[in-house]
Amino acid sequence: MPSQTDAGDSPPPPMTRAQVARRLGTHVTTVRRLERAAKLHPTRNAHGVWLFDPREVEQIAVARSLDGAGGVIAARVFKALRDGFSLRDIVIACELSPDVVQRLYADWLAMESPARASALRLAAATAGDKRTGRSTITPSHGDPESR
Repeated sequence: MPSQTDAGDSPPPPMTRAQVARRLGTHVTTVRRLERAAKLHPTRNAHGVWLFDPREVEQIAVARSLDGAGGVIAARVFKALRDGFSLRDIVIACELSPDVVQRLYADWLAMESPARASALRLAAATAGDKRTGRSTITPSHGDPESR
């Protein structure tokens, strides 16, 4: 019996410059600038038309939307990371490419590490001495390491 393929299994058809410009919400000259900056890598078909990989275009579109979204997408990803979701779950829930989620994850780790270390110090200090139940933080100094 011949195997049936799902329509989602075949790669999307290549895009023309005009289609790319429409997808990015820009002008064709901006698409050419992206080519010169090596952010887009078109190939020329037999008829001399430059064609673009839709997956590459989508990555550019997502990156541009992250820049223009005022951090809304980054905030959603950071919240999911804080709540313990896996990167795979975040990709699915936010409908972002894995590359974008990994980049945001790296940004989150870079920002989170100092804050997490500080929070852990604070949590340990406010937990106090388990034997006496007293906090090791004094009101005048705050952080116990600053004494």
